Amino acid sequence: MSLDPVDAPANDRGEPHTSAPADASLPDRLPPLIDGDVAVKTLASAWAGDPLTMVQSPPGAGKSTLLATVASHLQVRGGFVVGIAAQRTNQAIDLANKLARLAPAADTVYVGPSSGKRPRDLEDGVPHLRHIKPPDDMANGLIIVATSAKWAHVPAGNFRADMLLVDEAWQLRYADWGRIAHVADQYVLVGDPGQIAPVVTCTTRRWTSPTGPQVPAPIAIRHLRATDDPATSPVTEYTLPNTRRCGPATAAVLAPLYPFPFGSARHDRTLLIDGAPAEEFARVSVDSNSASRSDRQVAAAIAERVAELLRVGAYRDERGNVRPLRPDDIGVLTGHVDQTNAVRSHLSGLVDGADEVTVDTADAIQGSEFLVALAWSPVACKAALNDFDLDTGRLCVMLSRHVTHCVWFDRTDTSARLTDAGADSMLYRDVLGRLDATIGSRIAA
Repeated sequence: MSLDPVDAPANDRGEPHTSAPADASLPDRLPPLIDGDVAVKTLASAWAGDPLTMVQSPPGAGKSTLLATVASHLQVRGGFVVGIAAQRTNQAIDLANKLARLAPAADTVYVGPSSGKRPRDLEDGVPHLRHIKPPDDMANGLIIVATSAKWAHVPAGNFRADMLLVDEAWQLRYADWGRIAHVADQYVLVGDPGQIAPVVTCTTRRWTSPTGPQVPAPIAIRHLRATDDPATSPVTEYTLPNTRRCGPATAAVLAPLYPFPFGSARHDRTLLIDGAPAEEFARVSVDSNSASRSDRQVAAAIAERVAELLRVGAYRDERGNVRPLRPDDIGVLTGHVDQTNAVRSHLSGLVDGADEVTVDTADAIQGSEFLVALAWSPVACKAALNDFDLDTGRLCVMLSRHVTHCVWFDRTDTSARLTDAGADSMLYRDVLGRLDATIGSRIAA
């Protein structure tokens, strides 16, 4: 793909975007452009002046790599000022670090909290600022990485970027989109529509339309800009076709949760248990009558499985190299903070290096990945099931954090309780039925 423009669109300053001077070292200092990749198509749409491009993605499909590719080529080869809006601070830091690693030719800055110190996990080569401001040299452009909350504090008319890229756009409320859209006239929205929707802490009954303030921004924008003829739509849309994290069995389990088909392009990575390859999924059903949401029997079963995996588990990578499983290879996902605390309590007495095992709620952990994940089903409790328990976005996150193996923990009464929930649990039951089809049998605990 050539970025030498013919009648290139003008930037916000009325100047045509022009390619940077030829530099033989650039190919090694920018992410490669591979013909046919969605990243190349997205870059071409941005370069052509398409006002809005949306990229939807399955879990672990390379969203951050796509963002780094698009942003770095626009800045280095076109002189664009590119804003990147992430939804969480850790996501913004990860993106800034990825740009530093994949695109050392790009000029990238991270903008953190106004009163904050430099984050310890921000790589040394990435400048840290406390306020978003125009670059000193507008001609060469700049990549500015910050959270959406930080971009919302940029006064209208005070500073404009040539392009705004939004990471995890389906986690951004439409109301919050309205607070950041003024910083550019051209946008690329990238995200996973299957994950947990934006958190709203008030009742939303008054807003029933698909453009309510609580709706994920891409859904509302797509509805507002819909046309009868897709050829005339102002929204350019692409889909990343494969997950690179999850294996084929996991892709099949997750399929009902997505409005588009996708496959698996994961390398051959495997969990070995006592030297034998493990399946992508296992399911443990705990026989418990506890009325507590933080069921001690479920928490103990999870902790015991972590200890067992560390004792007999090993990781084999795509090159055939094998090493013992480590505590920091494992993530435990729960639905609630009290469940997180219960698992941590049991782990501390069973596992050396228990602090290195990540244990957190699905809401806090989405976006992360682990070689092995253990998930405490949100419906594994005695309380009446509610919308939170049956949320398929949370189910999707819990079933898609693993690279090699996921252990799903529920209770022996879970299937009956899902059946009692009726139509509200149909999709949930479909997904768990697919999970059961990938394994030989459930494990009782």
